[in-house]
Amino acid sequence: MQHFQASAVRWLIAVSLCICLSLPAVLASLERPHNIRSRAHSKIQLSNGSPRAHAQRLLLADLELIPGLGPLVPSSSDRFGPDAVTKPTPRHDFEVNVPPRVLPSVEGLTECTITLVNRSFANSYGNPSVLQFSPSTSLPSKCSDASKWVALVLTQSGASIGRQFDRLGSVSIGNPNSNGPVEIWRTDNAEPTAAGVTWSSRKEVSQYYSLFKQPASTIVFDYPNVVDSTYTGILNISLSLTVYQPLSNAKSARAEHVTNAYDAYARREQISIHEDRNVEERSFFATPEPLSARTPDSIHALSGTGKALSSPALSLVGQGVTGTTAQATLSTVVSTFPVNAARAIIEIFASGTAQDEFWYSNAPSSLAEQVPDAANFGLYGGGPYREIQVRVDGNLAGIVSPYAVIFTGGIQPLMWGPESAFGAYNQPTYLVDVTPFIGTLTDGKDHTFDLVVQSADRNGSYPQGWFLSGNLQVVLDPSSKRTTGQLISTPPKSAYLPYPTLVTTNHIKGDITTNGSYSSTVKTRGGKSNNRQMTVVGTVKTGSAKTASMYTWQQSFSYRSDLFGNASVSTSKQTASGKSVLLASSGTNSSNPSIPLYAESFSFPLDTLSAYDGQFLNGSVNHAYKVEVASTESLLGPWLGSGYTSGKKIGLPLARTISTHQVASAYSLFSGSAVIGGVGKTSQNYSYADSDLFTFQRSTSVFNRTVLSDHVSGTLASQADPVN
Repeated sequence: MQHFQASAVRWLIAVSLCICLSLPAVLASLERPHNIRSRAHSKIQLSNGSPRAHAQRLLLADLELIPGLGPLVPSSSDRFGPDAVTKPTPRHDFEVNVPPRVLPSVEGLTECTITLVNRSFANSYGNPSVLQFSPSTSLPSKCSDASKWVALVLTQSGASIGRQFDRLGSVSIGNPNSNGPVEIWRTDNAEPTAAGVTWSSRKEVSQYYSLFKQPASTIVFDYPNVVDSTYTGILNISLSLTVYQPLSNAKSARAEHVTNAYDAYARREQISIHEDRNVEERSFFATPEPLSARTPDSIHALSGTGKALSSPALSLVGQGVTGTTAQATLSTVVSTFPVNAARAIIEIFASGTAQDEFWYSNAPSSLAEQVPDAANFGLYGGGPYREIQVRVDGNLAGIVSPYAVIFTGGIQPLMWGPESAFGAYNQPTYLVDVTPFIGTLTDGKDHTFDLVVQSADRNGSYPQGWFLSGNLQVVLDPSSKRTTGQLISTPPKSAYLPYPTLVTTNHIKGDITTNGSYSSTVKTRGGKSNNRQMTVVGTVKTGSAKTASMYTWQQSFSYRSDLFGNASVSTSKQTASGKSVLLASSGTNSSNPSIPLYAESFSFPLDTLSAYDGQFLNGSVNHAYKVEVASTESLLGPWLGSGYTSGKKIGLPLARTISTHQVASAYSLFSGSAVIGGVGKTSQNYSYADSDLFTFQRSTSVFNRTVLSDHVSGTLASQADPVN
């Protein structure tokens, strides 16, 4: 079965590309709560604990040397006042990522941009910005007709000066029919210094069209922050929305661009081309279809039952490694699941915080318990493995292996400026296809969706905490008749806990707080049959289908983590990879041949190092993110029936590949508690390609806060965010 799954993934991705390319309140606020940790001290203290514990106590303002100001030791706020030496121009920070998949001049588009929020976030715990949005009243009249929209893009621009943590920001949107607020962007700010910093980031939010088109929606922009005599950095941030739609003469503009493209190709290849220029081309030369034709029909919040629309969507979960409770759950009751659903996918936002911010370097509890005052030493327990589970009415529906997002102050802050770690400003999300459950959800009754964080340690327990939210994206069948079906099989209860398929080994030598050391390995047991895996099977019959179809959701993950540490060095080396596939067969006979409709593969390797010898504080990160996604359901209508065109409506290209590799390192030199020197460097290679012919490549190199090189190419190169 696993061999078939891997083959199916490769087949689906290859076929998709070939086909398409051949066509031209747990807390008073929802901050990422650094203040829960030992990291938040008003003075630099580097006398006790592991290298990891040292780094967690520091901010960028503690480490960066500003010409004319000397070391930044934040024992006094006078250093940031008007009597200080004139400061250099604020640095502009950025993240290398794919820009929005929009080419206005090429695709014949016009745009309207409005400012949603322009605010100075000071003491903003529990006080997000809340605004009402309506296409007819919030947008200029020429862009107020949502049926014409082809793309939606959010832009965040910020500035800050002084001393401040990186804070977890989020954007949510909801309406009376969405079951609560839906998170659509999870982000971060740049850590400021005395010289100041600016940053900007964009996110395409076209897939949430069904929420933005509503006549009355509530948007929540949350940036919990604290400002006092120690943490002086106010976050001055604006959030804007850009709506794109075709020009009135878009067809003639499109024809001209297509003609020019063909002619340029013919001249370059010295050949004669005969083409029918009345045929629509699947390429970036064609005006995009309206969002109504290629995005989910309805989106339902999975942000907790009864959450107010004026609240941020994300919630903090986690009950720690002590006690008998294995996990905390974000549970949401959905009462309005559409009766004529044809496809359903759950999107998950997830990031660790507090003692689980660096979850990938957490020691197993069985090891941490052997270390006196382990938390002060930076050993929080829970182990380095995490997964987020989706449960539907108590049944395990899918699992997610999260990418380790490193925030702008993470590990060694000097690494992240002006270039941030990948994912800091635009956190990745994760998809679980729950189509096999549809037939059981359309009965008009309440149904419960749970998001659960699990570890490989002690019945799945872990330290506090994780910020979670999700949404349920539904594609409707053309018929108004009720969709029916049943679950055939779900994972056994033994599959709900990760540890049976993972093995943990620990070694301690001597007293690790002095001259001893520890090491630990957590890994899947090996062999395809011993990976972390699960399967769900269900039958679905939509109103427009002549017969029912059988859907199978399969997942298989492999994992390994190696940890090492002593009084001066701590390292972590992690490899996580896996595949997910949705298979469909016509009829309800399990022996019928099945075809992959959706497939995803991922690989998230990560190596980190922290070291402190009493004088130098060193840090390094070597990490990568590679995801391949393919969906061909819209191509299989003749085989599956007219009701099965939902692949196009999930808002993804038929095939998409994202691959990035980033290496960063930094050191700081101390004399007592004063920083007397330091330097950081970062390099990254990023690549994006999809079956709509959008491509983007970017390679950067940064040394000592200066961009040494920045090379951009691809069809989206003109849309790249500036780096200075």
